[in-house]
Amino acid sequence: LVHNLGLADLYPYDENRHKPPHPPAGVWVETDFGLMELDAYYHASRHTRRLVAVEMLAWSRWQLGWLQPDQIHCVTQLETETTITISPVASPGNEPAMIAIPVSENEVIVIESRRKLGYDTGRAVPDEGILVYTVNASLGSGQLPLRVAGDPGNGHLERNPILTEGESVTVGDYTITVSSATDRSDTVTITKTNSP
Repeated sequence: LVHNLGLADLYPYDENRHKPPHPPAGVWVETDFGLMELDAYYHASRHTRRLVAVEMLAWSRWQLGWLQPDQIHCVTQLETETTITISPVASPGNEPAMIAIPVSENEVIVIESRRKLGYDTGRAVPDEGILVYTVNASLGSGQLPLRVAGDPGNGHLERNPILTEGESVTVGDYTITVSSATDRSDTVTITKTNSP
């Protein structure tokens, strides 16, 4: 049914691109975000259930016109650092539900807050927090147009993709840190690590 909305498939059509790795120590946990299946694996030191979060991604909501302009915070011309508070994508409040950082004509970094709300209620979402991913609008279905931050292209992440308070991830010239969190919002600090 969701294919009728015109969204791209986010999993690779070439299954060899995202094969489960052979674990050295511990286990690899499969993650799956959104109805179009933004997937990856992360290495865990102990057994964890598969992370399934089927609530629609903020990027998909924006494509469908389900997010209004005032629910998106676009970060442009950042010189050093900015701090932004966002609401969970499943229940936008007074804060934006998506942060977008354009990095080229076709690429953008997206930041959203994931909670056990909406279609993620009762699902296997072990942690609540910030999800960061990249979008390459020049790629289509099955070509990995979206990638979880830290995915080198094979879907193998070094850590859980959900960032909680105090955690950060660097994507290109930007470091995204969860400064604080409440049950209704997350505050992130975006630092440009390669200032002009």
